Amino acid sequence: MKKMEHQYFGQLNLATTDDVEVIWEKEIQGIDTWLWLGKNVEPSTGILDLYAQFLENIDDKIKEARKALITYLKDDSYYIDFHIEECGLEDLPSDITEFVSK
Repeated sequence: MKKMEHQYFGQLNLATTDDVEVIWEKEIQGIDTWLWLGKNVEPSTGILDLYAQFLENIDDKIKEARKALITYLKDDSYYIDFHIEECGLEDLPSDITEFVSK
């Protein structure tokens, strides 16, 4: 069985039996997070390091994503407004910043 050790992910089993397999998983900030590996693919330490760095800074990434979403929805909230109305979700906040923060 082929394995690889990584500082962030620990020991990873690289022997896949399907076309794609989850080789690592963890809940981070309430988000189920996975590392997938394709058959006959060996991830480089560099790629794993980049993903680890992203996950270690996930709080900043979430803030960036929320900021971008707020900017986008302030410019054009039609999509969200439409679906809130269609799905009967009027109890959701109408303030965009509050909505995105939920």
